[in-house]
Order: sequence, then C-alpha cells, then structure tokens
Amino acid sequence: MNLRTLSVAFLVVTTLSAQADDAASDADRVSADVASARQEADAAREAARRAMVRGPTSIELRDQAKLALPAGFVYVPMPEAGRMMRSMGNTVDSRFIGLIFPESGGDWFVGMQFDDSGYVKDDDAKDWNAEELLQSLKDGTEAGNQHRADEGHALDRAAYLRPSDASPRVVRRSGVARPRRP
Repeated sequence: MNLRTLSVAFLVVTTLSAQADDAASDADRVSADVASARQEADAAREAARRAMVRGPTSIELRDQAKLALPAGFVYVPMPEAGRMMRSMGNTVDSRFIGLIFPESGGDWFVGMQFDDSGYVKDDDAKDWNAEELLQSLKDGTEAGNQHRADEGHALDRAAYLRPSDASPRVVRRSGVARPRRP
C-alpha cells in the first residue's frame, strides 16, 4: 500500500467517525429539546391547574360578555391558558381569552378568542361568497397543522366548517384537536 492510499483511507475513517459524532450530538440535542418541551408542558399544566375556575360560576370575558360556566367544567384564564396552548404547539395572540375543559378530564377542550370585528349588516354581506370564506378558513387550519407538524407536535386541528343555517353568507366554525396519523 502506498502513502497516497493510506491517507485516503484515513480521511474516510475520520469523516465517518465525525459523521457518527455529529449524529450522536444531534440525537443528544433532540433528546434535550424533547425533555425541555416536556418540562414546559408539565409546568404549563400545573400553572393552569392553579389558575382554573370551577363551575358553576359566572366569568367575565373582558368587557364583552359573561360566561355561565356550568358544573362539571373548568375555565383557565390568560396568561396560563396561552402558556398551555403554546406548550401544545399552538399560537395565541391578543384575541385569545382562555380555555374550557371538562372537569372529568376528557380528551377535548374549547379555546376561546374574541375578535372585535364589529357588527356586519346583512346588506353589507350580501355579496360575500360563503364558499370562498370556507376555503380560506380551511387553508388557515391546514397552515396551522403544518406549523404544528414542523414543531414536532402530534396533534392536528380539524375544522368543521359549514354555511350558517340562517344565512348562506355566514360561516359557522367549530373544531377539534385530533392525533396525527403516521
């Protein structure tokens, strides 16, 4: 074996060894990130548990409404609700108000937000296209799901959108979180 062959073999072994070290380092980083995310999720749940309000009670929602929270449900206000949502991979903004959970610990919750969009008269909405509004909401939901997938969260939000029974120009929206399927 000449000197040139020896140096090439040495470089290949060094490169493979460096790649293995990089892979181990990446795995350690991912493991640390997962542990940190779990710690934050646990801390967010504990903060929400301390802040929760049990029904039956009346809860002031900003200066806009009162929520008649029935027995069997709990309400988590901001900022604890926002922290909990972020720990699950969701985004919240100034419109976000809080969360409602079944006290029995079911596998669902309601996120509430207030959008000060004002009153829309029927005449102002007469030319709206409900199908375009529905598609826009669906697209936004899918973009949020992609964000959650990019962040490594295992839940997607499914939006159930339909035109209002009262007016074809109004869109009704409800949604649920569902486990992501592989």
